Parts: sequence; structure tokens; C-alpha cells
Amino acid sequence: MTLRQLAMPVKLYCLIFYGWVLPCPAEYHAVAHRMITQGEVAVTTAGNYAKAGTTYVLANDITSTSSTIFLGKNVTLDLNGYTVKYGDGNYGHISNSGFEEGLNGWDLSKAPGAKLVNTADVHVFLGRKSMSLEAGDVITSSYVALPLANRSYFAMCGITGRFYHDMKVYPADEMKVSVYVEDERGNEKKVELDRNTVLNIIVPSKLNQRSVAPFYSMDDYYTVKKFDSHVHVNTDAPGFIEQAAEDNFRLLTINWDDVNDPPPMEVQQDFALKQLKVFPGRIAYATTFSIRKFNDPGWYEQTIAYLKNSFLQGAIAVKIYKVIGLSLKDLSGKLVMIDDARFDPVIDFIEKNNIPVVGHLAEPKNCWLPLEKMTIKGDKSYFSEHPEYHMYLHPEFPSYEQQIAARDHMLEKHPNLKFVGAHLGSLEWNVDELAKRLDKFPNMAVDMAARISHLEYQAKMDRKKVRDFCIKYQDRLLYATDLQVNGNESAPAIKKKLHGTWYNDWKFFTTDDMMRSAQFEGAFKGLQLPREVIDKIYRTNAEKWFPQRKVN
Repeated sequence: MTLRQLAMPVKLYCLIFYGWVLPCPAEYHAVAHRMITQGEVAVTTAGNYAKAGTTYVLANDITSTSSTIFLGKNVTLDLNGYTVKYGDGNYGHISNSGFEEGLNGWDLSKAPGAKLVNTADVHVFLGRKSMSLEAGDVITSSYVALPLANRSYFAMCGITGRFYHDMKVYPADEMKVSVYVEDERGNEKKVELDRNTVLNIIVPSKLNQRSVAPFYSMDDYYTVKKFDSHVHVNTDAPGFIEQAAEDNFRLLTINWDDVNDPPPMEVQQDFALKQLKVFPGRIAYATTFSIRKFNDPGWYEQTIAYLKNSFLQGAIAVKIYKVIGLSLKDLSGKLVMIDDARFDPVIDFIEKNNIPVVGHLAEPKNCWLPLEKMTIKGDKSYFSEHPEYHMYLHPEFPSYEQQIAARDHMLEKHPNLKFVGAHLGSLEWNVDELAKRLDKFPNMAVDMAARISHLEYQAKMDRKKVRDFCIKYQDRLLYATDLQVNGNESAPAIKKKLHGTWYNDWKFFTTDDMMRSAQFEGAFKGLQLPREVIDKIYRTNAEKWFPQRKVN
């Protein structure tokens, strides 16, 4: 694209997109539905609502595959406690190196007056960064690959003056934006836009034969749909999910039950259900079952009843937690492992209903080492704070190898169980060992929750091995973080933690940049996995392994 400023100083924000929806920052407050009063107009479908002086009131939730509601001047829209969902279709954004991330991809050699400015400093306008130009300036972006043939694309440019209310002429009236598109023969076609034009580009069919960039970049971070398949949202505050939406993530919040690690599972489930009601398309949840009354008569019946109720309310998976194997004991005082026959009826029920299990069984191998020999600083911190789970201090408990063997034996007994091993299946220390289990158990996948640093640590030693592993087992790996929030954290702290983690992980998987981690000493190089591998790890695998289920 080429953008030309012909007359006045302006700032502009330019993008190419198909089905693009502009973000509208908002703060959520729960509101009860009310009756629509005389003089107000009920809104029940997507459309144009533009009669000046009118108050429009939503009467139900509204969903559209594109834009939903267009408002005119001097109107009021009361959401009335309902939800407006827009862009709910197979849409995506084509990055063209806008100004939010700096000047990458832009040629300013013919724009001596150009400078990057903070939008808020000069005008109320979309985005955080804008380009300020002087009369006669010309800036040029790099070409943008349009990957799909026979599809409409839209090019749009937002233009305004720095102080346009003081100007006699609206600056965009003398502004031209030129868009160049190559046809299937490689010939350039030029279209000039003014401020009242949106360009509709139909991509020729032969353009589909052009190669698409084989790797994602940091510029793609916000536009690629992603799924974090292991988080813990134990609050009814909206901050976690709002940040996920900003970073283009969906979430699976996972319940657990541990007397040493509150809140109880019932409280966690209440939080999950509240969030699911408010953000139905953004968050899902996995239930769990308790072993607090494992030795009591009726434990099995109570467990099945709780699970059935959870799935009726919308749970899509069940977590089996590490208390089995690390703290649960029977009446004789013997430690109970997950392959114990008393668990078989519960697992049979889960297996019969094709319910996916998220299994956090055992702990990282560092757990059986003294603190000073652990490879990851986060493990040192966790086991310092939770000595009850630091197995090095408890030689009377089963060894690491025995824990893994019990998990493997359970999978052998239940070959049709759809099993997602949490935390890289507690085999985080060696991708070769993990590969052996994935080869042996075709119904097993693993999430990466709280173990990406272990992959980075191994990549420091042998990047090729880790990269080859991720490519070979691309259908069995799920991106996950184990991020947690509770009611005690401030909104800015939550945003910083979530975005920082997600953004840094994207850099590790999509680029070949040199990186460092706070979890260990030394530098390592990003894996730069192919686009199709990233799409699977970051989204489609989660959709495959955690579908909606009807439970009998």
C-alpha cells in the first residue's frame, strides 16, 4: 500500500482486513434486564439505529457474523443487561505493519516531516500510536500477502487532523490513499481512496498460488486466534477474561480439590459458572472430583452425582489431581495411586462418556531433587513454599518412576480414555521420554502449563531436538500456561502478568530470536515453528481435545 498526504498535517491509522472488527474498550457491570418504557425502541436484531433523539433498548442478546449495530448521531443505546456479539464468523486480520508496533515495514524516505506520536497526546482516535505527517509527505508500506483467493478484502484508512476543529477544511478532504494490488499476471492495479471510501478488493484466483509466509511473527500476535487450555480463574471479576479477549485468547479454567490449596472445588466451580454466563464464547471450564471422603461409604455415588451435575452445567472436561499419589491414603494408611482398582468405576464412567481428562499426576522430576539441584527457579520457589509436595523431603513416598508407572498403568487399563497430561505429562524434563508415552498411548496429549520454561531449558541445550519434537507431535501438544488470578490482585497487575506471559511465549514458539528466561541462566533461541504447527498447538488441538459433550 502507498499512502499520500497532499495538503495538510494529518495523522493516520491504516489497515487491511477481511471481516475486521474495531475494538471498543469498555468496562463490564452486571445489569438486570428491565421493561422497555413508552417512547423507547426495542432492539432485537442487528441493524441500523439512527433516529436522532431516540433511546434504543436491547430486548435480547444479538449476534452477527459481521458488524452488529450501527448508531447515528444523538442516540442512546441501553444494553439492558444483554450481550452484543459481533464478528462471530470465520474472519481474520491481515497484518500490514500498522503503527502500534512501530515503523517496521514502512518507508519514510519521502516523508521528512513524518513522526510517530502517541494518539492520546494529540487527538481522541482509534489506537495507541499514529503517524503524524506534514504537507507533501509520502509514506509507503511493504506489500501484504492476501492468502485466500476469490474472497473480499477491505482496505481502510482512518485520517484526522491534529486539531481539526480549528481548521476550515477537514484534512482528509485533501488526502489521498493509494492502494496497489498485483493481479495474477503480476501487474499493478492502483486505486485511490478518500475519507469516504472503503476499498473492496476481490483477490484473483491465481493469487492463491502465491506462497504465504511459512512462519508467524510478533506482528501476528494479536490477530491469530489462540487458546490457553489450562488456567485458574478463581474470581468473578472480569479482568482475566477481558485481557484474554484483548490478546485474542479463549480459556479453559480448571478446577481442582486439595485441602492444602484452597478454595474448595465447589467455590471454584461457582466462579467458573459465573464467568461462563458472562463470557460464554470466551471461557470454558473443567470440573474435578474430591477424594476428601474417599474412604467413606457412598463416595463413588457422590462423585458420579457431582460430575453429572457439573457436565449438565457446562463443564467440558474433568481434572484428576496430584493428591492421588501424593497425599491420599486408605484406612490402613497406605498411599493410594491412580491405578488403584477403587478408581476404576469413576474412570469407566468418564471413559464411557468420552469425557476428556486433564491429568495432573506426579510432579516435575525436580520435585525429587534437593532445592539446589533443581533446574528451574520456579520449581525451587514452589517446593520451598509447599514442602508437603517436595518429595525429596519424603523418602517414604513413592519415587518419581513409581508415580509415572502408576499413571501409565491407569492408561493401559483404560485405552479409550481421552487423556491430556497436564504440565507436559510430568515428563517435562526430557522430550525423548515424553515422546515414548505419546507413541505408546494414542489417546494421550499433553498441555504445556507451567512447563514451557522446561522446553526453553532443553532448547538451550539442543534446540533442534525440541523443535523436531514439537513438529513431530504437533497434533498432541496444547498451549497452556497455568496462569492464576484471585480477588486479591489489582487489574493493572493482572493485565501485566497475563499479557507478558502470553506475549513472551508467542515469541519463543514463532520466532528464532535469541531469548533469556528468568527461570534459568543462559540464552536460548526461539523455535520458530511453522504456521500450521502454531495453529494446532495454539488453537485447533484444544478444540479437538475439548469438544462439547453430552453425558449419559
